[in-house]
Amino acid sequence: MHSGLLQITVLLIVISSAMFAMAVDNDADGINDGGDNCLLVPNAAQRDTDGDNIGNACDSDYDNNCTVNFLDLSVFATNFLATGDLVTDHNGDGVTNFLDFVVFQNQFSGTPGPSALYSACNAESELPAAAMSNSELQPASFAVDNNMGTRWETFHGIDPGILVVDLAQSFPLTRVEIHWEAANAANYLIEGSNDNYTWEVLSAYTGGAFGDRTDILDINGTYRYLRMYGQTRSVGNVYGYSIWEFDVFGDAGAPVTFDFDADDDGVLDVQDLCPNTPPGSTVDSSGCV
Repeated sequence: MHSGLLQITVLLIVISSAMFAMAVDNDADGINDGGDNCLLVPNAAQRDTDGDNIGNACDSDYDNNCTVNFLDLSVFATNFLATGDLVTDHNGDGVTNFLDFVVFQNQFSGTPGPSALYSACNAESELPAAAMSNSELQPASFAVDNNMGTRWETFHGIDPGILVVDLAQSFPLTRVEIHWEAANAANYLIEGSNDNYTWEVLSAYTGGAFGDRTDILDINGTYRYLRMYGQTRSVGNVYGYSIWEFDVFGDAGAPVTFDFDADDDGVLDVQDLCPNTPPGSTVDSSGCV
């Protein structure tokens, strides 16, 4: 591919990302998923009485032992009809009553979440992934093959450099480790998405030096896709962007499934200009018949 055409392609990717970088809010409570302590249950006030990073609206594990059981039922019984900021007040009306018991009953025998953002119940582990990028002198798959002898590399002299990692499902995430080859980024973003279309910034790294290095970045949120958006190369880097391994860590035991295509026509809701197409219809790229 000629360098001019490649640069135009990269520019179009950047413009497209900027145009559609809208926040995702699956429970429509006004809190973006990246910072919502109940992803699938409306909890606009973000009340979290016990401070375990799971909002009251979706947390019936009152004793924080990582399961909802009869011990929690005992706590609920003790608080029944009591007033105040109590862990058992799920709907935030100031009193523990039958409305709250309905929430408790629905969560009984479950593990806190999976709508919770993060909790001490999460067991961190490295998550398997696939990868793609906007530029491949060496394949993006080399960045997630668990082999420190292979590396992803972009074509030389081009900014930005973009690597997208697909975890196959959405998971509560805790950190990323990027093992850079000498040709690395000075400044880059780590972004999260659940539809590979709308992105939220999870971490920003600045001032990276040229040379092999490992960056460890704490992140928070439930996502399927992570993107390393390389903004500028390090001083002295006349090459491109090159990563030995891009490792993602989170709770492999708490996957979350989101539906981003409500009418199942193959077009994401955020792109769908005809969101209620009848089942079985043949649609164009905008989701219309």
